[in-house]
Amino acid sequence: MRAAAFHLLACLLGDRGLVVVAAVMAATAGLAAFLGSMTLVEGRESALVLAASTLRLGLALGVIALVGGYLDRLRQSEERDLLLSLPLSRLRLVVGWWLGATTVAVILTAVAALIIGALGGERAGVVAWGAGLALEGAVVAAFTVFAGISLGRSLAIGAALVFYAFARLSGLLAAVAATRAPTLGPWGGVVEAVAGLMPRLDRCVESGWLIAAPGGGPAMAPGLVFQALGLILVVLSMATADLARGEGR
Repeated sequence: MRAAAFHLLACLLGDRGLVVVAAVMAATAGLAAFLGSMTLVEGRESALVLAASTLRLGLALGVIALVGGYLDRLRQSEERDLLLSLPLSRLRLVVGWWLGATTVAVILTAVAALIIGALGGERAGVVAWGAGLALEGAVVAAFTVFAGISLGRSLAIGAALVFYAFARLSGLLAAVAATRAPTLGPWGGVVEAVAGLMPRLDRCVESGWLIAAPGGGPAMAPGLVFQALGLILVVLSMATADLARGEGR
């Protein structure tokens, strides 16, 4: 398990992909903060919100691009056969890849938190924001591993982007399902199904925490954490089954 995780990290650090993504995140967040600070009122708050939104999107896109690219290169090289020849169960191999991908997300989360802290975010709010961002990154990493095992690079990255977009819009889909589903005809059931299956990533992170830290309890509801962990378990199980089927083809 550790061999798979270390191999992923070594490859991403060796080709400097992780460093490039972190640098791009920092540069775009700095630009967003500068533009936000130009507003006539609440310049600090606007800078924080814009920078946080940019970093959140950059982290998800970075994880998808890095992990999807790694698994595609692995598929086309002999290193995958080497990893598959190790005395590891396919589940441990998939979990190892996920742990490596999640470590990438945590590293990028730390970079994002340092940037937000430097911009003047509330300390407790930055911690809560970073925890939510890391959880979101772990979910995105799990789905990207599944897509990377099951699909080619372009399809895998595309599928992961669609998943992330729907997960971020899950609150809107849930609201539509609750209020408008009966008027949508056959599509109402589709909207309800998608809203029920998608993890509520829209609730993982709130930019308002950086201005006024959350108080009176945990920032994220425990149910959200359990939902994310359950989804990760299901997705990794599907990835393991697909990897085993791929060896048999």
